[in-house]
Amino acid sequence: MKKHWLLTLGIIISLSIFAFAQTLSLDALIAKVQENQGLLKDMQADMTTTISSPMQKVPMVQKGHIWSKGSDKSKIEISEPMKQTTIMNGSKMMMEVNGQKTVQDLSKMGNKSFSADQGKMSLEKAKEYFDLSVKQGTGDSGQLTGYIVTGVPKEKNDFLGKMEFYIDPEKFVPTRITIYSGKGKLITTSIIEYSEISGVWVPVKNVSNVTMPTGSMNIEQVFENVKINAGIKDSVFAVE
Repeated sequence: MKKHWLLTLGIIISLSIFAFAQTLSLDALIAKVQENQGLLKDMQADMTTTISSPMQKVPMVQKGHIWSKGSDKSKIEISEPMKQTTIMNGSKMMMEVNGQKTVQDLSKMGNKSFSADQGKMSLEKAKEYFDLSVKQGTGDSGQLTGYIVTGVPKEKNDFLGKMEFYIDPEKFVPTRITIYSGKGKLITTSIIEYSEISGVWVPVKNVSNVTMPTGSMNIEQVFENVKINAGIKDSVFAVE
C-alpha cells in the first residue's frame, strides 16, 4: 500500500527569521518538525484517491475513510468502487477484500523494522535508515524558501539512492518528498498541502507521481471532513 503524505508552498521569510535559520542544526530542525507532529494525537477524515496512468483510459477513483493514531496505528476503509479494509497496528496488518480476510505479522517475515508508520516517513524515523544532511533553499534575492534534508541509505542498495525532504520554514512540515533510485534517477515526487485545524498543521491533499517502466502513475489523495484529537479508541485498529 502506497502511502505518502507531501507538498509545495512558496514562502518569503523576514530577515530576522533568515538570520535564525542560518544557525538551525539538523537536530534542531527535526525538533521543530516534531513539535507540530506531537500535537496530532489522532486523525480521521473522508478520503478520495484518484489514480491515473498511461495504461488507463479513465482514472480510477476510490472513496473511503481513514483513521490514524500515534505513529503505529492506521485504518483505511474503502467503500467505492469495491469494499476493502486495511488495518496496520504495530507490525500486524489485516486486509479484508470482499469478505475475505488475511492477517499477517510482518515482524515474522524477515522485516522486523516494518510497522504502521512505515508509510509516514518522519525525519526522526529517517535517522534510523539514512545518513542525513541539511541545507537551506533560497530565492533569487537570497531569502529563505525552506530547508532541504537529504537522506542517503546507510546500507547501499540499487533501488534507493537518496530521499529529499523539503521543509516549510514557517510551519516546519514536510511539503515535498523526492525519492531517487540507486542510479540517481528520480522515481517518486510527492507534494503535500496542509490546513491549520485547532492549531495543528494537518495534511489535506497529497499528490504523488511515480515513475514506472510503463510510464508515470499519478496518485492524488484529498482529505475532507478532517477531525483531529477526537480520542479514537484503540479498538478501531483491532487486528483479528
